[in-house]
Amino acid sequence: MKGEYYRMDFNAWDEGTVELPLEQEAAYLRLCHQMYRMSGPIPNSPKLLRSIFRCGHNKAQALLRKLIAAKKITLNDDGFLNQTRVSRELQARQELAIARGISGRTGGLVSGVRRGGDSSKNIESPSSLHRVSIESPSSLTEVTRRNPLNGHDPPEPIADALRSRREERRGEEKESSLRSPKKAENEHGPPNRGSRLDAAWQPSSSDTEFAAEFGWEPARIAMTVDRFRDYWLSSAGKAAVKRDWSAAWRNWVRKDVEDRNLNEPKPLRRDPYGRNY
Repeated sequence: MKGEYYRMDFNAWDEGTVELPLEQEAAYLRLCHQMYRMSGPIPNSPKLLRSIFRCGHNKAQALLRKLIAAKKITLNDDGFLNQTRVSRELQARQELAIARGISGRTGGLVSGVRRGGDSSKNIESPSSLHRVSIESPSSLTEVTRRNPLNGHDPPEPIADALRSRREERRGEEKESSLRSPKKAENEHGPPNRGSRLDAAWQPSSSDTEFAAEFGWEPARIAMTVDRFRDYWLSSAGKAAVKRDWSAAWRNWVRKDVEDRNLNEPKPLRRDPYGRNY
């Protein structure tokens, strides 16, 4: 399985953790790793903390309290642990992925228009667009102006194609706006409208991996999937309509983990004379 990487400024890390003992710094780093692994805040679960810190309940809780007191970790109102820098990095990673997707689609459109042009012109390599800036690929005209194909052809044909496409899209939007509101709603539905769970729903590979992160065995995951599906198929009302069933699954897993942790028997403590209390 290919490992996952993230950027780390070790100088900033050393400066930011200079006041932490080595044990707290290690716990802090492992919490950050788990947040990157789960792509967001993690539940404040005693069982999960014991697994991350590889220690007992009391020790894990003490480490967490010290990190919160040092303002390295924050506890959200919904009971999740968060770290500001990790959240910013994850947001930047998501924006970068979106920008790269836009850049890739832009490059494909440029290549398609160029191939449809004058075949007598020599194109040495379509890779000349590889330096397109992903920070602001706002328009194909700007991309072509900064990075013309090997500098041989002017950007006008591509700009004309883009303007033609924009005009066509405006015409489609205008035609759609002239429809009756009832018909438009029936055809497309209101914005952000959810749906009920499909009877044949199965979790995706990422959904299954999310549950496995908590140490769930395949048999437990399969049983929970059946329970999750039967529960929502038998439910009625607005609560049974979701916009993102993968998110609903992740919340279900987190709630199950938290409920089981609350119901776990606490270990007996012994005094020096061997008596339980």
